[in-house]
Amino acid sequence: MPRCAQATCDFVCSQLSPSLFDLALDIVFQEATSSVRTNSARVTSQLVSCFARADTAKTLDKFFHLCDRRIRQELESGAGSTRSTRTDHAIESDATLNWWIGLLTGCMANAGEQVRPLLAAFILSLSAALD
Repeated sequence: MPRCAQATCDFVCSQLSPSLFDLALDIVFQEATSSVRTNSARVTSQLVSCFARADTAKTLDKFFHLCDRRIRQELESGAGSTRSTRTDHAIESDATLNWWIGLLTGCMANAGEQVRPLLAAFILSLSAALD
């Protein structure tokens, strides 16, 4: 996402009333979790990050457990197990894994203290990824 657009999203997210923030977060959540689009993975995770900077607790509550569950499912299904240096054709399961990791990164990037209650689940996900 160009810096200007990201700064605009940051500003808009931080200025929304609580009810509008919840509505906008619900819309982004529905869109981000309904399908995986590899061509917009980075932009989508940056958009989630804008919401997380505005209200980390709500964004973590919305995204963390779903991302954690989907990442584990992808790893159990063999995503990331095939090594490849090809950049012209991504492996489908790896694209999905990268999508969910991007969303998780977006909601946790500026979490600070709010991530403490989720730390045990996050460490389990990391250990699953390393196995």
